[in-house]
Amino acid sequence: MSSGYVPCPTTAWVIDHPSHIHVLDRFIRASNEKDIVFAVERPEVRLLIEGSIFHGKPVHWLPRPAGSISMLRRVFRAMTRQRMIRRILVQHEGIERIVAINSPLEIKAARQVGIGERILVLDVEIDHLVQRLAARLATKIVVPTDWLDDLAHPCMSSLEMTRLRGPWAHLYVQNQAESPSIDTILIRRLRGDGHHDRNEMVSITQLMEKSASFTVWDEDAPLDDPWRGPDQAQDVRAVISQSVTVAIEAALLGRPVLLASKAKRGVIDGLIERGAPILRWTGSDDDSILKRWEMWLDDPPKWCDPQGSDVLDDWTALLRPPPTQT
Repeated sequence: MSSGYVPCPTTAWVIDHPSHIHVLDRFIRASNEKDIVFAVERPEVRLLIEGSIFHGKPVHWLPRPAGSISMLRRVFRAMTRQRMIRRILVQHEGIERIVAINSPLEIKAARQVGIGERILVLDVEIDHLVQRLAARLATKIVVPTDWLDDLAHPCMSSLEMTRLRGPWAHLYVQNQAESPSIDTILIRRLRGDGHHDRNEMVSITQLMEKSASFTVWDEDAPLDDPWRGPDQAQDVRAVISQSVTVAIEAALLGRPVLLASKAKRGVIDGLIERGAPILRWTGSDDDSILKRWEMWLDDPPKWCDPQGSDVLDDWTALLRPPPTQT
């Protein structure tokens, strides 16, 4: 009995955040030549995807209904975006599947125009808006194994979910870094104007004042090589981050991380339970955390995630059809 090749369904890929590019990159690169990419207008995404072609697939740029704008303008942008998506999906005949991470408008539009397979990937439990808008319209809902059901919207409790091992940054953060080249701390600073991170922000002024040597990496600040964003922690001895994504990436590289945020994520809980070098700091009252942080800076903990090799297997099973047996 031999295995027969099964082509991937023609897919519309949705890129709403720079980390989505890194997660989906290998699958877009190896996918159907008739695929298309929806990319959201935000500076860090623009730096990673230049122009109108990505891995040979046409890129359609969409407005972002978030940021420092009024609620009325957000609603207008969302309506405009959904109309654009419907029109583009109809123009590209033969789209069989859409894959969207935390992006409800594309799932809604795909349902409206009859796209048969609609995969909605979720990794932010508190993002109830996305869940309310699109969870019931998806044909498959994907969450991390560490997903915290108690934090999700009640609508999720009645829906079947596929759970993938994580963190998904294992798809692009491959190896632990060698000893740092410079004795400094990387500080990842956010603007905090996203639709959920605005309520999670913690001031890091106090932390910056206590750090003797540091480099600040601001959200949307251009890097010499944008694709090296996830590797920024390689060159420093520790990371202070307002970003959950950067905190995860740095921990996988083996750097001690102080996550300055009120964010609640199952993936962070899972990493900490497995011994990852991550400390949560939620404000100036957390003196005990800062004392532990100082100890870690003097004697960094050694850690390697035991389930890293499983992540690619799970995503491959999700996105690539198994060969047929003949």
